[in-house]
Amino acid sequence: YLDLCDLNTALANYNKAATMIAAEGERPDHTLTETVARVHDAKGLALLDNGDFDGAIVAFNESLSLLGRNQESSNVRLHRALAFMGLDNTAAAAADLERIHDADHATADSLFLLARLHLQNHRLADAREALGQALELDAGHAQAVLLRDAMQDSAATYEDEAIKLMLLGHVDKAITNLSSAVDLDPMSAGLR
Repeated sequence: YLDLCDLNTALANYNKAATMIAAEGERPDHTLTETVARVHDAKGLALLDNGDFDGAIVAFNESLSLLGRNQESSNVRLHRALAFMGLDNTAAAAADLERIHDADHATADSLFLLARLHLQNHRLADAREALGQALELDAGHAQAVLLRDAMQDSAATYEDEAIKLMLLGHVDKAITNLSSAVDLDPMSAGLR
């Protein structure tokens, strides 16, 4: 069939056929549905790679509409989260990553991205928790290790600043900095 038309037309025709079959109370062939979902995912990845985040999200949405809640749908959600991040839509990206986590399909990559989003949203304790889970899954995850080290360095900076602020009599600001340090690295020797 793909020899007779372009990929977009073939996908549109399949989607129409699947809708018609579903309207008659039947289910389209499961293998074909998964294959088409993978094609939409691959198309989304190509668009994502070219910086067309909106187009990628549309393709990922098409893929997700064909998949159930399984590991493969979690992979597509991870891809869609990356596209949302490209659009600076951190809330939508975090929602996708949380759904992956809630479905027990989290990977070190998805947890690392969730940690980064939590940091961007100033949810330090949540970032630390997601990062810790990522490192539990893959202790050698290079980006997660770098982020952990950066968070520990930031905690040390907050701690140093808190001491300076305390000496200057700015107790409220010092407490805020100490709270941030604890959220980032509760095991810090200086905070014990």
